[in-house]
Amino acid sequence: MKIKIALLIIASALFVSACSKDKSSEVLVSANQAATVQTAVKNDDKASSKTSLVAAVPNITYKENVHYKILNNINTDNVTSPMLVEYFWLGCPHCYNFEETLDELKSAIPQLTVLKKPAAFNQRWAQDATIYYAFKEMGELQHLSALFELYNKNNNLLTSELFNDFLKSKQINVDEFFEHIKNSETIKSSIQENITEMAENDITGVPAVAINGKYLILMSEDIKSMEDYLDLVRYLLKK
Repeated sequence: MKIKIALLIIASALFVSACSKDKSSEVLVSANQAATVQTAVKNDDKASSKTSLVAAVPNITYKENVHYKILNNINTDNVTSPMLVEYFWLGCPHCYNFEETLDELKSAIPQLTVLKKPAAFNQRWAQDATIYYAFKEMGELQHLSALFELYNKNNNLLTSELFNDFLKSKQINVDEFFEHIKNSETIKSSIQENITEMAENDITGVPAVAINGKYLILMSEDIKSMEDYLDLVRYLLKK
């Protein structure tokens, strides 16, 4: 049972010019890297510096197309460094788990801004991207963690009743929410922008992390801990 016919109409319109391949199960190798990082978080020495972009001298010589890839034409909404762009999907368990790593990064680099961009590889993803942007535009992103939890808890099988009950539990008017989606041209253009950026830069899975919107972090056997990951992030922030 679909959440709302209006969402499907919007999603279909958005997806006309996008790739039609269903990539729901495809995840960037950086997600595997993230799993290693998340495990290492619990074992890291919390006494390491958490207030500076200056990292300890790394034992790794970072290389293009090994540790990172250069991206082009990513809109960062005029957010200045230090920042990162994260392409994600609300229904992706790797993205759900990656939230912990993002929290660690923001704790280690308090100045860091995270700009989230929902991916839209197919109609279902576009529908969920529409939901994310509606929450954002209505000033309700304080419920993002709960929204992630809703998807994860129900294995992405969201009925209209389940989703509407969630909105009501957060004191969000259901009719106003869907009316906002119906009338927002910004939502449609934002999702189309994300589709274009990911296609032009051959980003084929999520979570995908772009430091300063310029350098996509790649999977590498060199990155074995949270500190390694943090060193790479700091290195790319200074490039």
